[in-house]
Amino acid sequence: MSELIFNFTWRDAIDILLVWIIIYKLLTFLRGTTAVQVFSGILLILGVSFAAQVAELNTIYWLVKNIAGYLVLALIILFHPEIRKFLVSIGQNDVFRVFAKTDQKQLEAIEEVVRACVNLASRKMGALIVLERESNLQNYADVTVVLDAITSKELLITIFQPSTPIHDGAVLIRNNRIHAAGCFLTVSMNPDIDKELGTRHRAAIGVTEQTDCVAVVVSEETGAISVAVGGRIIRKLDSNTLKKVLKNIFSPRIKGGRK
Repeated sequence: MSELIFNFTWRDAIDILLVWIIIYKLLTFLRGTTAVQVFSGILLILGVSFAAQVAELNTIYWLVKNIAGYLVLALIILFHPEIRKFLVSIGQNDVFRVFAKTDQKQLEAIEEVVRACVNLASRKMGALIVLERESNLQNYADVTVVLDAITSKELLITIFQPSTPIHDGAVLIRNNRIHAAGCFLTVSMNPDIDKELGTRHRAAIGVTEQTDCVAVVVSEETGAISVAVGGRIIRKLDSNTLKKVLKNIFSPRIKGGRK
């Protein structure tokens, strides 16, 4: 034991730390998803394989060993979106964003989004605003109305007027500007989503399941404001809480709206 401790180097410490980070991120990612059941099934298969090898149950061990390669390929195909999201979440870890700085234009864009959502909520006008981060959302903007306009409360309210032909789609904000409007998103198929949530909320959850973006939703029925991020949704936010949530997401260094 003393020899093992003596031979422990800084490389071993880094090795253990990296493994711990990967396992932690994996468990955090799997928590609350249907992938937990699949992960449990994989552990069960590995356990059966080990037990069969120890007990010399050659037929079972041969069977498990030969299907393992095909199983890995099948999992990669079936869980391609989840794997991509997991890898993105590692790259967007707060450890790597600790030196991030929110510039004045980003703060102004957040302020305009909050003001627009509060106005729309007071009139129970539905809205879905997606704020792009690192993941590129161009595939959602290919068949839309490209605006490339300054983010403003007035323009956002105009876009979501029921009389406009693009009010049912989402607005995509990129680099603090309104890049496109009328974007249609794929809704989430997560069975655990509250049944009372409508299409806008499910679309907001869906796009944040696939990418690292942030989606702000205004309910047409209740006027409640919600924020979706990482496949989860925070509901019934007032203006101050909405502003605080958005600032904290985009810049860990901002506290209470100040740098």
